[in-house]
Amino acid sequence: MTKAYSYIRISSKKQVDGLGITRQMEKTLKYVRDNNLELDTDLRDVGSGYHGDHVRFGALGGFLKLVRAGKIPDNSTLIVESLDRLSREDVLTAQSQFIDILRAGITIVTLLDNQVYHKDRDFTQLIMSLSIMKRANDESQTKHERSTYNVKKNRLEALEGKPRQVQTIVRWIDQKKVPGTERDFEFTLNKHADTIKEIFELRDIGMGARSIAKHLNDRNIPVLKPGMSKTQKWKDPIIRLILQNEAAIGTYHVFETVDGKRVPMGEPIKNYFPAAVDEDLFWRVQGKNKQLTTRGAKGRHHTNLLYQLSRCSVCGSRMRIKHSGGIKKAGDDPRYRLYACMGYEVMGKSVCNTQRKSVPYEPLEKAVLDKATEFYLASDLAGTLAYRESDLKRMITQLSERITKNEKKRANFVAAVGSAEDAAERLEYQNQASAMRQQIEADKAELTEHEITLRQITEQEAERSNVAEMIAMERLRWTTGTDDEILQSRSRVSLALRKFISRIEVNLDQQESIVFVAGGLKGYRFDSAGALTGRFDLTSSFKAIDGETPWTQEHLTNHMDALGFSDVEKATAKEAAAQILSRAGITPQAKPKPLHFE
Repeated sequence: MTKAYSYIRISSKKQVDGLGITRQMEKTLKYVRDNNLELDTDLRDVGSGYHGDHVRFGALGGFLKLVRAGKIPDNSTLIVESLDRLSREDVLTAQSQFIDILRAGITIVTLLDNQVYHKDRDFTQLIMSLSIMKRANDESQTKHERSTYNVKKNRLEALEGKPRQVQTIVRWIDQKKVPGTERDFEFTLNKHADTIKEIFELRDIGMGARSIAKHLNDRNIPVLKPGMSKTQKWKDPIIRLILQNEAAIGTYHVFETVDGKRVPMGEPIKNYFPAAVDEDLFWRVQGKNKQLTTRGAKGRHHTNLLYQLSRCSVCGSRMRIKHSGGIKKAGDDPRYRLYACMGYEVMGKSVCNTQRKSVPYEPLEKAVLDKATEFYLASDLAGTLAYRESDLKRMITQLSERITKNEKKRANFVAAVGSAEDAAERLEYQNQASAMRQQIEADKAELTEHEITLRQITEQEAERSNVAEMIAMERLRWTTGTDDEILQSRSRVSLALRKFISRIEVNLDQQESIVFVAGGLKGYRFDSAGALTGRFDLTSSFKAIDGETPWTQEHLTNHMDALGFSDVEKATAKEAAAQILSRAGITPQAKPKPLHFE
């Protein structure tokens, strides 16, 4: 029995959702029965055939490939509703494909006009087929041009502030046409908006993308798009994209395609959509996103509270929690949690040559939390409100000047877009303007935070006691709270600790840890049981004049370089040291003193 293949091709999603496929299959089945053929219904091509890649990579291209490979018998029949369904590529290309199929010995049947095409039949049929394909190409070209014009018109009118349909709108915003208008649309937040707000709030308290995704999955929060994941689970790349999307604060970026690249059109439009989060929260999160990572999942309870702070003293790698015996004990018993160097665990001695592999984790965490208030007080380097106030004023001035400078730069980039000589140059200016805007908004958010802190400076003593009180209250939740409550609580504590602890160096060989505050000028040493065994304070070295050898700024730099501190941490310590030296009225020139634990 001769094999028949049905080539189902429909031209729009509306037809897919309706009866398009069913109608074509009914006609195909009738033809197969009437002509004693055996139908293979596996071959289907749903999608537009206007672009050239359709034949090379679509169902028709696959059909030709199978024929040439001998996997489809050369006497088979290809059933099509009409020749204009076979391809809407340019006419010569479509005709060539049509002839290639016939040359391979395949019979083509068109159900609409009951025509049968075969290489041995009347040549005049080929002339008719050329005319049909030309008509199909013209129709597709007209639809394409009309669609392109309408999309571009919508974008241009959107730039004027008019509410127009958005082709790729985010999933937490619904759009519908305004009744009685020709082109106006209205936008409303849907049920997913609360999820978007929660994602930003979780990031703001210190949770990373992977932890946020896990948190949402554990609570069975629906994903934004049911088909976005086969598992219907949140993924950290999606979380990262959401956290960067300005549509969350109602801003619309209009884009167009130039030379195959997606480039912005005009300025971003603020308040085009309803906002799911407020601007302060959004831009505050953008600052945190610079350190956003998918590594270091926090687990059910944010087990590694010190992950962002702790480093191996040998190689500088982060510390990770592992469980004795290599497996988690029942209930994740804290007694079996060990702190290990991630560099050694992943890469071995090629990265870290520590001799001992781990140190107990729980005693270190308890010691840090118990001493949190002392660490916080010690982080006030100069010990006076005046220093903190002057430091904040300095940062506010620097940020204000940087914002003004960058706004001028951005204005120049925007102006340069209009005078660009080609698309590549225009794209470069647009990208620079966009990047500059991101920096400006992030600086404004940081500026707002500093201004708020400055206004609260007179309440510092209450603020200090609040840190201890906050941590104590949060720790109570860890014994009675749900998994979600514990995860968020420990994330808040982790974020708070990072505000006044500079670094925690874990020495596995010595089985001890040093907690650095004040940019490394002060340190606290704990043994593996969590007992305080010593401390040092380098700020006194800067105050010494008679009988002591004071440090210089150069000595401080060498000290911090040896400890591997960041530029931000170095700047904090140097500012404090300069303040102390200035008050002492000295310019010390001497050799550095070694660390001395009391």
